[in-house]
Amino acid sequence: MKKFQFVYIAILGLLVGACNKVLDKTPQDAITDLNFWTSVDNLKLYANNFYTTLYVPNGTVDGISDNTVPNTPNSWLYGDAIVPASGGGWSSGDWENIRNANYFLTHYQQVVDNPTTINQYVGEIKFFRAYEYFNKVKTFGDVPWINIDLNVNDSAYLYEKRTPRQTVIDSVIADLNFAATNLPDPSTAEKGRLHKYAALQMLARVNLYQGTWMKYRNVSGWQIYLTNAAAASSQIMQSGLYSIPKPTALYYFRTGYLVDAKTGTYATMDYPLYYREQFITEDLTTNKECVLPKIYIVNVLAHNLSRNGQSGMGASKDLIEDFLCDDGLPIRLSSRYKGDDSSTVEFQNRDPRLRNIMDNRFLPNYLNGTLPTSDYLSPISSTVPTGYQIYKYKSPIPLQNEANQCTYDMFIFRYAEVLLINAEALAELGTITQADIDNTINQLRARLDEPSLPGGQMGRLTMNPPADPN
Repeated sequence: MKKFQFVYIAILGLLVGACNKVLDKTPQDAITDLNFWTSVDNLKLYANNFYTTLYVPNGTVDGISDNTVPNTPNSWLYGDAIVPASGGGWSSGDWENIRNANYFLTHYQQVVDNPTTINQYVGEIKFFRAYEYFNKVKTFGDVPWINIDLNVNDSAYLYEKRTPRQTVIDSVIADLNFAATNLPDPSTAEKGRLHKYAALQMLARVNLYQGTWMKYRNVSGWQIYLTNAAAASSQIMQSGLYSIPKPTALYYFRTGYLVDAKTGTYATMDYPLYYREQFITEDLTTNKECVLPKIYIVNVLAHNLSRNGQSGMGASKDLIEDFLCDDGLPIRLSSRYKGDDSSTVEFQNRDPRLRNIMDNRFLPNYLNGTLPTSDYLSPISSTVPTGYQIYKYKSPIPLQNEANQCTYDMFIFRYAEVLLINAEALAELGTITQADIDNTINQLRARLDEPSLPGGQMGRLTMNPPADPN
């Protein structure tokens, strides 16, 4: 009997041991830490998830500014908002991207491969962590800086006070410096993926924001950030990879339009299509002004921007008046300004970009795929409250204006912003020269044959002489 008991015990031991071996195996149909951190391809897959967080334009984002007027008045803009007990932005979902970035940064070391390739994806993740934290600083100011893989047992971090904004910004800048150092040049980066100069543009943007925030609040040390903004933007400019494109062939001419009903004056006006076409083009990857595009592909990824903004929101009078006349002067200083009896009159002798982004009689509109030869003004929607209908992203191709069918690429980072950051940083430092102006602001003005801005004119133009006679 004892002999049988020993046999049973031995068999039971084998069975239990076999079960343990089966149960201890890594699941073959699930991703775990044991089978994921094994290759740089998986690091790339992890980084891919963050690209959806990059900002691209939308049809309503300007509804809280003085550039547009929505049908439904914005309570914040009109000063009618009641401060809520909580403004949101503190739930777990609002911090998910930061937590995911930190998770990557505490696990990627398990991958054994070329350090240069590994650091490329570490640079991408640090860029996205910086991107998220910069947005939080703009919203809240001081926020907790968390750079570990936070768990429920990390009570010291969970109940940590907010970190001073300058400390957070310095950490953001450190992440972006790492990204700019370790991301590849555009020539070797995949189209649509982060590269060195995209990181430098973000670095310049953050430094300019922090530097001006400190300067106008009398916080010492602001010069360092503005100097860094100028340096980062200058590095992009000196790369020679980017420019403000100015094709010469793409003009559309129309004649015989009544521009002054009182005098019966008609005029011929040229329409520089190439500016507007940057925002309604299928491929931005070869555009010299595009530092980083968001790429859309038919039947893969599309957007709705060409449809948004067609109604429910109009440009404000303030925005229309911001556009200079074609002599480079504000409307109140220029003899070229013809008044605002109609949009046709108001848009005459103005910066051509005004006619590019607003509906007007000089805007080529397609009917059934062809350009009409007769006078045609597209109907202004009854839901545009100001009468100034925005056409910046509207396509002449009907299919592109259907819901979620638009495949035009979008700018994430534009070289125009690099030039403006450089000019503003140098102007705030008080060191801007005529050469700097020629290399930045005047490059943008030359795009549409606008006159150059003399350096001495920057500080003495008065936008509203009656209100500011001196």
